[in-house]
Amino acid sequence: MVLLAEGVGRLTGHSEPLLGAFVLVSIFPNTGNYGIPLADFAFGATGRSTAVLVTALQGVLLYTVGIYIAARGSGGSPLADMRRVFGVPLIYAVVVALALRWVGAVPPTESTVMQTLELLGNASIPVMLLILGIQLSNVDGNSDFQSVGIASALKLLLAPVFAFAAVLAVGFQNQTVARVVVLLLATPTGVTTIILVGAFSHGTGDQSPSELVSATVFLTTIASAVTVTLLVWLLQSGLVL
Repeated sequence: MVLLAEGVGRLTGHSEPLLGAFVLVSIFPNTGNYGIPLADFAFGATGRSTAVLVTALQGVLLYTVGIYIAARGSGGSPLADMRRVFGVPLIYAVVVALALRWVGAVPPTESTVMQTLELLGNASIPVMLLILGIQLSNVDGNSDFQSVGIASALKLLLAPVFAFAAVLAVGFQNQTVARVVVLLLATPTGVTTIILVGAFSHGTGDQSPSELVSATVFLTTIASAVTVTLLVWLLQSGLVL
């Protein structure tokens, strides 16, 4: 999807930093606050546990590859853009978390520390929705609706095809897990892309990268009511996988 979005973006005349924003919204789905309850609804406990794992893995990609893509074209060298990735605390938090699990030092789920972390994690969802609302209030009639439409088509229509091909190539003993993966990667553009572009990309001209991302998040979320519903029916009925 990165290669496809990069190629389509260049063919349609995008340059940095809009190109980076175009790639971001085309490749990163909303597997968290959208995908987890959706997978739970469609496939029960297996769907939810699979969605949590996929979301955790995507978080690592989002805050490494995603940051690099968002930071491209900001005036620095590729090496400087790469250094910005290592300035994000999440990378080190993941390393610490894995180390704590490896040595068995993770606090009990009922402990005050873990409950506090859970509370902060749950609070991130409404905060992201507030950020989305703030960004959407700045979207006006000057938006490049062609770019938004193309990015939305890549995310909602082609991403599920690539996901289907990927799960067939990898092979899953549990078909339910395979179906959940396809469903998650067909969800609309993740809200976190707005945060990344706002923090690491600086655009000029009639349309800013933030405006492109916000409009795409909005359009894909609305359109997914149709595309995701159809995909859930196909997956549950066994017509796909």
